[in-house]
Amino acid sequence: MAIRPELLCAAHEVASLLRSTDVEDSKLLVANAALLESCQAGQLEVALLLLEQRAQVQASNKTGSTALMLAAHGGHQEVIALLIRYRADLESKNNSGSTPLMVAAHEGHRDAVALLLEMGCDLEATNKDGFSALMLAAQEGHQQVAALLVEKSARLESQNEDGFTALMLAAAKGQHAAVALLVDNGADLEAKGDHDTTALMAAACEGHQAVVSYLVDKGADLEARNKDGFTVLMAAAQEGHQEVIAKLLKKGADLEAKNQDNFTALMTAAQDGHTEVVAFLVEMRADMEASSADGFTALIAAAHEGHEQAVAVLLGRGAALEAAHEDGFTALMAAAQQGYGDVAALLAKSGADVGWETKDGATAISLARAAGHRDTATRLEALLLHASRQKARSLAAPKALPVEDSRDLDELLEGLGEAHPIPEHPRPWRVNDRAALIGHAAGYVTKCSGEGIYFAAKSGRMCAERIVTNSKNGTHMIDEYDLKEYIREWDAKYGPTCLVLDLLQKVFYTTDADRKSYVELCEEEYVQQVAFDSYLYKTVQGNNPIGDLKLGWKTMTSLWKNNNKQPDPMRTLV
Repeated sequence: MAIRPELLCAAHEVASLLRSTDVEDSKLLVANAALLESCQAGQLEVALLLLEQRAQVQASNKTGSTALMLAAHGGHQEVIALLIRYRADLESKNNSGSTPLMVAAHEGHRDAVALLLEMGCDLEATNKDGFSALMLAAQEGHQQVAALLVEKSARLESQNEDGFTALMLAAAKGQHAAVALLVDNGADLEAKGDHDTTALMAAACEGHQAVVSYLVDKGADLEARNKDGFTVLMAAAQEGHQEVIAKLLKKGADLEAKNQDNFTALMTAAQDGHTEVVAFLVEMRADMEASSADGFTALIAAAHEGHEQAVAVLLGRGAALEAAHEDGFTALMAAAQQGYGDVAALLAKSGADVGWETKDGATAISLARAAGHRDTATRLEALLLHASRQKARSLAAPKALPVEDSRDLDELLEGLGEAHPIPEHPRPWRVNDRAALIGHAAGYVTKCSGEGIYFAAKSGRMCAERIVTNSKNGTHMIDEYDLKEYIREWDAKYGPTCLVLDLLQKVFYTTDADRKSYVELCEEEYVQQVAFDSYLYKTVQGNNPIGDLKLGWKTMTSLWKNNNKQPDPMRTLV
């Protein structure tokens, strides 16, 4: 290497200073800095001049690197030999714990490594992360250096702080030649790191298809599992490496293997939003309805993490919209609870039931509100309202009958009339305390509410819970007092709502004119919103005093107008 004139000139000046009888610390620092720079640049004559004039061979820079390490980093063999002749410490370490041998191996300088080994450097020394010279060379793909170290009997199965061997490190970096070298020299294919990761898993996680194929061909275990129960296929799916997945499946990997949480490769890919992998696995006939230990399907997993495209792919392939946890938690609920409005909207528009309830009575809307996602809740409410209106229009629209069925039209209309006689005699919303459950069901299945089944179910559940509690594990006989205690609880929770429904039935379902008034009121947007919210939450809604006053006024005027517009035949008869 040519000597830089400016460096040589500076070296002579430094040497002149060092020849003085009084060598100050500042002068020595300058000399040491010059020595480090010359060794890093491979300037043999400059380094020799400085060493002869008492520059310190063990001087180091801010990173703890000595002159020997800097020379090793650049692969400057002659400078390395010079420094060793001046008794440079072969095993000194920089701030990262690397020795000169490790530095040379990391940079791939085979001849420098050979020289250092010849001088007696420790072959198995490790840095602060537990990396040996062989690990560093293998990881960086320096095949010739790795081959030399293996030839010198470097330990193949030494592990770093993460439990990785040289083979695992080379596989993770996709260093095919280094991997082949290590395997050919007997490296353990099934050695595992701290997380039970194998070399094959490491290669699959990083998407190195060629290394994966090579290791499988060499007999690496396709179904080996890490501590989380992930197989090689699942590890590749988690990282989204489709080509690796295809290779593994071709080699016979189990498509439906599950980890400790019962997640399959498809569920893992869906959870992490790898849309192309999801589509590919479904094409390979992965089970879309397989469920995890928590009841997650691939669709729920994708929705829970907000991966709209993955959700769309699964829906397009026919994933079950209403698949749910044991407690009734669906994909729509998962998206709503996490605040993923676009995903929730996609699911709702695809037919997911917005009003679906968990065992605890929670809906997608209530879960979104409870989690603070008001925008998502409002969006779902709007979608539910729109769907309700569409359904109402569909039911109200006249249906064309086939020609052959036209003869039955009169019978059909007559049947409809018999189903809803006017006046309808309001039924009591409670028959009696002893028949509370039947009374609730009978009292609320009306044309103005249609909520009888819901309230009957709620009533039955509350009654059963009270019976279980008061029976004290079967030691107490349930009597009327216990039922009355349950009824008081039921009245406190649903009484006001029931009274309103009872009032609606009595006011609007006495005459045809009254019913017409009810229909007119239902055209009001405020009425629709209140009715929608009341239906959704099963309690009377209305927090707009002005709107409520206007509604009351319109109700009275509508009733008056319709009852005075034409005589009621039933009242005339009476």
